[in-house]
Amino acid sequence: MTANPPRIWANDKGGYIGCSHVGCKKKADLLNITDHYCCGRCSAGRSCLNYAQEHYAGPGVFAHRYTESPLHPGICMVCRGLPDAHQA
Repeated sequence: MTANPPRIWANDKGGYIGCSHVGCKKKADLLNITDHYCCGRCSAGRSCLNYAQEHYAGPGVFAHRYTESPLHPGICMVCRGLPDAHQA
C-alpha cells in the first residue's frame, strides 16, 4: 500500500475525495481503504482492497458501515456490534 498522499479533492466528483492512484478518476472508498485514498475498483486499487479486507480488524468479519434497524436501535444489523466499535 502507498504512504499517505495529500487529499485529492475532486470538484468534478461533486466534492468527493478522488482516488490517489495515478490516472484513476473514480471516487475514493473511505470505508475499506483508510490509510490512503483509493477507490478499490481501479486496476491498481484491487490489490489495495484485498489488502484492506485481509487486515480488517473488526467489528465483524468484513468491512461494513454501521446500520441499525428501528427494532434494535443502537445495535449494528450486520455484526451486532455497538456504534462506537465502527469507524465513522
